[in-house]
Amino acid sequence: ASGELIDPRRSISMELEQVCRDGTTKWIEIIANLLLDDDGSHVGFLGITRDISDRRLAQESLRLSEERYRSIFETTGNATAIIRGDSVISLANSEFERLSGYTKEEIEARMQWSDFVEEADRERIMDDHRAWRTQPSEAPRNYDFRFRDRSGGVHFVIASATRLPGTTMSVVSLLDIT
Repeated sequence: ASGELIDPRRSISMELEQVCRDGTTKWIEIIANLLLDDDGSHVGFLGITRDISDRRLAQESLRLSEERYRSIFETTGNATAIIRGDSVISLANSEFERLSGYTKEEIEARMQWSDFVEEADRERIMDDHRAWRTQPSEAPRNYDFRFRDRSGGVHFVIASATRLPGTTMSVVSLLDIT
């Protein structure tokens, strides 16, 4: 008696938009495997189809939400950065690039918030940064300090900070009042 075996090396997976009889559409995922008999001869296909419309809708919704927030982040008009709990800058917008004189590639995941704070203000600002992590209700939401750019220039800035819910990150927006 000859059995049928699935050849895992010959498996395909695809997502397709399917038109239903009523004219509506839904997204389906198809996973198909080649079936072989005991001597390795092709005898057919085994396919599994499942409706992934809800997953695709959630992915599209997330993509649109991310685009919307990125657009707001980029066009806010203020130098803005997202700072991780370890004070490393996770994201910086174009205005932050302009103010600092560094590119996003040089800043993001490479530079710390303290790299931009004038030495005389650093301890006070880092105390505020720690307070944001341990006692957010006690930490100042707005504060001023001297911002040092790439060329050594000093800008007087007012910073507004808020913690991102459910994370150890904060969003800081800088207004140059020099």
